[in-house]
This record gives sequence, structure tokens and C-alpha cells, in this order.
Amino acid sequence: MTYDTVYVYLIPKASASLSCSKRSPDLIASVRPNKETDRVGWNKSWERDLAFFPAGWCLIPVYQGKPQETLQYLRQSSIHLLDEFNSKTREICTLQRDLVKAVVPAFAHDEFEEKWRGLTQKRKEELVLEGLYVTSCAGPDMENRRWLCPEMTVKALAENNDKDFIQLLKLHLPKDQVKDDLTAPIYLPNAQFKKMMETDPNDYGLRRLVEMNRLERAYFITMTLWSTFNASVRSIVEIRCTQEKAQIVVCYNCKRDEESLRKQGRELLVCEKCKPIGRIIPYCSRDCQIADWKSGFPVPHKDICGKKGCDADEGTPQSDQVAISGGLGDADGAERDTGIPAPDPAFKQPPALLHQISLHTEPDSFVGYVFVRPYPQDDHGVSLGSGGGDQ
Repeated sequence: MTYDTVYVYLIPKASASLSCSKRSPDLIASVRPNKETDRVGWNKSWERDLAFFPAGWCLIPVYQGKPQETLQYLRQSSIHLLDEFNSKTREICTLQRDLVKAVVPAFAHDEFEEKWRGLTQKRKEELVLEGLYVTSCAGPDMENRRWLCPEMTVKALAENNDKDFIQLLKLHLPKDQVKDDLTAPIYLPNAQFKKMMETDPNDYGLRRLVEMNRLERAYFITMTLWSTFNASVRSIVEIRCTQEKAQIVVCYNCKRDEESLRKQGRELLVCEKCKPIGRIIPYCSRDCQIADWKSGFPVPHKDICGKKGCDADEGTPQSDQVAISGGLGDADGAERDTGIPAPDPAFKQPPALLHQISLHTEPDSFVGYVFVRPYPQDDHGVSLGSGGGDQ
């Protein structure tokens, strides 16, 4: 037996007679300005709705318009939901791990925070809007996840406050060291989201659905941070995502499409190392290939080039290859792995220190000194002999 996707709609508690279909996210999205042609208007529509609904709204599950069937499905398919939950957990852990690995070096030796703070308000708003747009284009259901993230607004992320873009990035940084695996996703608390997710704690089916929504929320937030970070590092105003049924081949880095290049007498080239394993990564120029190699989104292409078992679009290993062990909060494990005692609980290690620790704790790392060079140049390790003139 197969089941259709369970959609979660939100309706006001005070309007019990209001039909779910009248305020469903899909219907509201259908009347928004087109995000491809009017990105500012599209975002204003979203932020107007986010400001309108959270205070008095509750979670109402709908399965093909029949709530009772939804509840029965949820309660009778706990194994199916658990498998999906575990799969999504691995996926978000990988995404957040890769975000941390990209952000720590930028904070450490590229003065990323100072450069961001030095941007004009208008420029920061452009980059945040770019991040929200790219994230909403990342999948057919990604945009609807924004309903779960009322704090994801251009103004909130672009202004200097305790929940702005930089602060949210820092909330994803580990306490001790950058690790290859996370045991659990990082969830950012939000009072409005908590209110929306209120349900009977004894109802296992609905509780599992709430947990799934927490994952979807974490995914949207992480993707928005990733996309905004990527846009700011590359200093891009517009990166176009194509969501049309007819697939258009574009440069993996700058998103220029094949047709526009042909008009200039040029064509897309593909990565020769990825081609033999069936992965087609097109570039319009060597400059774009180099840029994606060094600082590609969501991870540099050098990390997946020619390697099987990696998703070309996500830049991450397949879910069954992601080990869930050795999490961020495992202080005892950190000391066993590195010989470095856990820090005082009150001490927050800065990104620069996290970066230095990561350089000395990489697998098979025997370097004695590390020369940290300006981003995006690679750091350089030096190993010196221990005696007898061997160096």
C-alpha cells in the first residue's frame, strides 16, 4: 500500500469554521508575486503573512481533506515515519556539518564578520533576500517550509541584533572543535513555532509529525544561512535557480544557461574527472571551474570531484554513508580523539581557534606548524623532523 504526502496546514483557532483550503500554504503561494520576476514583492508577501498568522494559530494535519484518516495513518505508520525521520536527520546533520566547515575558516582568517558588518544595510538586505530566494528554489516543497520559520525575514537577518545572520551562524558553531559527524541537528528555538506545534504530548503520531516539522524548519534555516553566506562570499546580487519542467543546463557556478552562451559562440564544458562516474558538472569557463573548486556551494567541488557516493546537487555523501557518531557536545570523546581537554563550560571558543584546532586534528595530520593564508588560499602545513638532522 502506498500513501500520498501528508501536508500540514495552519488555521486560526478562533476561526473553527474556516476551511483549511482557504488558507492553505499552497493556495497562498499561488497568489504571491512571481519570485522570478518580482523577488521583492514575493518576499514582502511572505513577510506580511508571517507577521499576520503566528500568534493565534495551531497545527492541524490534513490528509486529502480528511483529518481522521490522517491521524489513523500517522498512528499506524510509526515505522515508516521513523525511517523517514532518521533519513532526514542524517541529511540535516550533513548539511549543518558542511556549513560549519565553510564558515569557520571564513570567520578565522577572512574577517568575514567584519566585512559583513561593514556592508550597507541595502547590500545586506540584497544578500539575505538572495539567500531566501535560492533556498525557496531548492526543491518543490522547500518554499512552504518557510511557514515554520517566522524569524526568517530580510529585516531580522540583515539588521544588527541577537538573531541576525551573523549570530545565527555562530549558534551553529561547535563548543570545542569542528568534527566530521554530528549526532543530532542543531535546533534554534522560537516561541511562535513552539506555539504552532502545540499538541497532545501523549499522541505519538502527532508528536512524530511535530518532530518532522522541527527537522523541516532546521533544514530551511540552515539552507538560508548557507545560501546567504555563499552569496556574500561570492559577492553576487543574483543567482538564478531554474524550476521549470524543461531542464535547462546552466553553469554550475554562475548559472549562465547554455542557450545564452551559444549566442556568444561559446559552450559549456564539463568536469572530466566526474564524467566517468556519471556526474555531469558543467562550467562556462575555467574561472567558474576554479571558483567552484575552491569555494563551491554547498561545499567546494574539490571535496567531491571524481568521488562516487556523493550527491552532485547537495555536495554531500549519500545518507547511508553518513556516520552518526561523535557529536558536538561529546567533550570526553573530544579529549580522547585529540588529547586536548574540554574547555571551561563558560568559555566560548572563537572561530579562529576552532579553525586552528581543526588543522591539527585532521586524519593523518602530522604537521608541526600551520601557515594560515588569506582566504580563499589554502593553508600550508609544515612537518619538521624530531632529530638527527631529518627535516
